Amino acid sequence: MDSQPQNVDDVLVCLMSMGFSFEDGQEAVQNGYLSVERAVEWILAGKPGQRSSTSGPRLQLRPAQPALENNSNPFVNPPIPTPTIPNSASTASTNQNTPVVVDQSKPLKSNQDSEDSQSETVISRLHLSENQKKVRDDFEAKRRKEARDDALKEKQRRKRDHERVLKEIAEDREKKKISGHQSDSVSTTEPKDLTPSASAGARPKMSSDSCQLQLRMLAGDVVKQSYPAQEPFQTVWDFVTRKCGSQDIVLIQPFPHREFTATDSRLTLLDLQLVPSASLMVKRKDGPTGAGQQSAGQSTPWQSGQGQQAVGRQVQQAAGQGHRFQLPYIPPNPGVQQRHDEEDIAVDDEEDDDDEEVGYPFHQGMPPGFPAGIGGLGGLPGLPGMIGLGGGGGLQQGAFEGVGQRLGYPHAEDVHHNVPAGQLAAEKARERFAKPVPVADRQEVVLPVTLTYDVHSLTQLCMNHIAQRLTQNDPRHPLSSLSGISEDVAQKILLYLLKEKLLRPRVLNAFIPCFLRKLILDCYSYATNELLHAVRYHCQLQTLSLKSCGLITDAGILELTSLKRLKHLNFSGCRQLTDKCLEIVTEMPCLTSLNLDGTGVTEAGIIGIIPRLPHTLQVLNLNRTGVSEKLLVHLKDLENLKVLCLEYTKISGLSGVEQLKHLDTLDVSQTNIVTESLLCLGDNLTYLGIANTERVNGDLALQYIQKLSLRSLSLPSRLSTTDSGLQFISHMPLTELDLTNFINVGDEGMRHVGKIKTLKKLLLGNTKISDEGMKHLKDLKEVQILYLDRTLVTDACSEIIRNFQGLVELSLASTGITSQFLCNGALDKCLDLSKLNLCRTLVSNKGVSCLKSESLSLINLDGTHVKPSIVEILHSQCPNLRKVTTANIVPTTSDEED
Repeated sequence: MDSQPQNVDDVLVCLMSMGFSFEDGQEAVQNGYLSVERAVEWILAGKPGQRSSTSGPRLQLRPAQPALENNSNPFVNPPIPTPTIPNSASTASTNQNTPVVVDQSKPLKSNQDSEDSQSETVISRLHLSENQKKVRDDFEAKRRKEARDDALKEKQRRKRDHERVLKEIAEDREKKKISGHQSDSVSTTEPKDLTPSASAGARPKMSSDSCQLQLRMLAGDVVKQSYPAQEPFQTVWDFVTRKCGSQDIVLIQPFPHREFTATDSRLTLLDLQLVPSASLMVKRKDGPTGAGQQSAGQSTPWQSGQGQQAVGRQVQQAAGQGHRFQLPYIPPNPGVQQRHDEEDIAVDDEEDDDDEEVGYPFHQGMPPGFPAGIGGLGGLPGLPGMIGLGGGGGLQQGAFEGVGQRLGYPHAEDVHHNVPAGQLAAEKARERFAKPVPVADRQEVVLPVTLTYDVHSLTQLCMNHIAQRLTQNDPRHPLSSLSGISEDVAQKILLYLLKEKLLRPRVLNAFIPCFLRKLILDCYSYATNELLHAVRYHCQLQTLSLKSCGLITDAGILELTSLKRLKHLNFSGCRQLTDKCLEIVTEMPCLTSLNLDGTGVTEAGIIGIIPRLPHTLQVLNLNRTGVSEKLLVHLKDLENLKVLCLEYTKISGLSGVEQLKHLDTLDVSQTNIVTESLLCLGDNLTYLGIANTERVNGDLALQYIQKLSLRSLSLPSRLSTTDSGLQFISHMPLTELDLTNFINVGDEGMRHVGKIKTLKKLLLGNTKISDEGMKHLKDLKEVQILYLDRTLVTDACSEIIRNFQGLVELSLASTGITSQFLCNGALDKCLDLSKLNLCRTLVSNKGVSCLKSESLSLINLDGTHVKPSIVEILHSQCPNLRKVTTANIVPTTSDEED
């Protein structure tokens, strides 16, 4: 007998926990099986009578294997193929490669019904209406028009570039002709064995009275100097050598390339053709090189008739001897260059004509906007310095030779690319023999390089693997469920996914069989309403924390109705939540803790929901909300309320708190309550927070609450609390007391504090306590944490601190403590001491060396008089020491320590 219909979410959760997929559960619900038993029977039976909710055109596919649903279900036997009689209709449809579109609104033939029942129906996405076809045609026509326009613009741009190149080539030819005639006239009048500087002296002098020189020094700085035209070069040479501090230099003129040395000092600047202006670079002299010292009068292989054969042999030698495969420098030849330029331009014109005929910009080898020479490997005219692999484009390097100056560092050009490797090796060997390397005075010790890398732990590798399989929807290695693992392991996987920001709704569904009881999504940037939609399937949750999840809204919270076992709910920092989210709280009968800190709920919304809140609610946090003292009267309906937090609210009174009989913790810090409102407090309170309440008088407030048996108390205003007020709390069983920055508390107040023998944590920083006040604290045997920062205590308090044998943390920063305090053995009996702060005290190596503790893990020695070597001493005497800070130390000598 079928059970009663259950909630849809409960049915889906039960089916997924039994191993069925989420899709199977949805199909069962869609077919009307709303109970677990009926849904399981329907799925195990192979989903008989499954109906589709869609109508319209369908695409009939003939699968070559059984349906996917049957293959994924291990409880269903594979279907037995039944023989069919072929007919003309089926034969015609089988011979086609395209699917058959069938309209389900019309009745089909009887022989096609059995065939359609065994085939999978898929909604056709290719069915387009007439309007859709028109839109598609218009879009394609627009794209074709844009392509034609782009092609026309690219063609016009290339034509403009060609015209500009032709103009530059013509100008370059004219300049080469002029420079060629000048070089020919000079070479016929001067002997061949003259240096470049000497040959330049015979050229016709220029009519100018001054010379502007721009000198680039070795360090890269540029110096500008002005000299008379008849000034000898010796003046410039002396200036440069004085600036560089060395005679082993050479001055280089980049263009035309000339080198000036000390031998040119007799000539004037006008004779050296440096008038009216010139740029010179200073370079240190290199060793003798082959091609680098070739004189201007000597002829290159190209000029002497060797031609392309000499260049080819040099390229082969360089390629076979480990040189960079680069074309050597070839002087410009106007005839050859002109021929190559005309061929290149002709080829470009032909390509333009072809473009106009074709009218399509994408048939070329490279897309528009790239240089024309990059596309092919035959010529490569757009890559200077590379040899054409197909026979052409090899001389394109000198197309614009003679115009402008090459950018970059002027000496970066390799001057040895034409010299065979054997000759270079011999020259370098002669240099080493002539100038032996000086032996270093101190031999450097080369430490071996150890390759280190982080090795991930096995747990890290497993987490990474599981995360990849959960997040990557790989059909070959599916991982849709984590059933069988314990909750502790599931929590570790969840923590890893949250840390790597990989938790998504589909991934969270895989944890449903784990029966999670706790889900912490604090500060998760991807916590959205969609993720909460997946959270609702985890019905076993008892703790849900959504702290500072700013993307969550009321709509996502209202989907958590299935979490009936939830006990702790934290909405702290969710600023988009309003009063609507309170409706979900009424449907959680087991809720004991509700945190609404920093949300957008209002006082009216909370008052309206209080009668329907579960009676099990014990903790209510309304910090940083807009509630006032009007709310306190309505809280009497919460009979079991124990903790009430109203920090940073608009509370100005406490009337109504006395009706909360079970309330033991009340925090009204940073509010506007007055001193008289403390008279409304009940006797059952054990924790009271009234810190930073400016309208509360400290001494009078302590007098009003003296009848309470508080274990923890945060005192009111530090300016109005004095020694006399502490007498009202001396009988309270306090476990911690914070008097930091209470500047009106001194030795007299310690007389009352010393009577609170239950204290375990005592903070006295920046008070007026001295050694006399410390004597009143000698009976506090249970103190574990003691802070005496910025007080007046000295070494005399060592006898008192020796009685605190249970100390775990001790801070004496900015006090009068010296090394004598440690030498007296004040800390020898503190066997549990783990943290010690001696910052800005007068301790030195003498005192710190007396520290011997197996429990000490952290010590602060900033601003003390210790030496850096004290760190090693402490590590040897304190085996569990993890960190020692020694910033801003002022080491002292041994005499000063004594």
